[in-house]
Amino acid sequence: MPNIIKNVFISITFLFIFSCSKSVTKSNNNSIYSEYIQSNQLVHVKNIRTFRFQSWHSLDYKHLIISSSQRKSYLISLDFYCNDLLHTPNIQLDQTMASTLSAKFDSIIVPRNNPQIKCRIKSIYPITKEQKNELTGLRKNPQ
Repeated sequence: MPNIIKNVFISITFLFIFSCSKSVTKSNNNSIYSEYIQSNQLVHVKNIRTFRFQSWHSLDYKHLIISSSQRKSYLISLDFYCNDLLHTPNIQLDQTMASTLSAKFDSIIVPRNNPQIKCRIKSIYPITKEQKNELTGLRKNPQ
């Protein structure tokens, strides 16, 4: 009888963990930042010319805001989950051309990951200062 209880407990635990992982995956696919992009009809650009990296701010594991030396900000969407993006003090850009940042070709690197994994840039959205403030406030005030 104790083996049956043990097996039932293990099965229930497994099902619980599996169902939680499914709901996390679904919520990540429809993140508040993806919804913001759609609802505000942000238009992506293929690349940023004469780009000089100035600063950055992580939003979640797939979205961040970067600023250029011309005081312009861009919302960056990554292809996949980028480990430690929320917790790293710095990032590196892997650019195919020195003064251009390109979607589909360039990547974000979290230096503290070992080995360093390139998180490819999926989309680049120019944003205004007001949009930058709204985006950084979304996590503090979930809808």
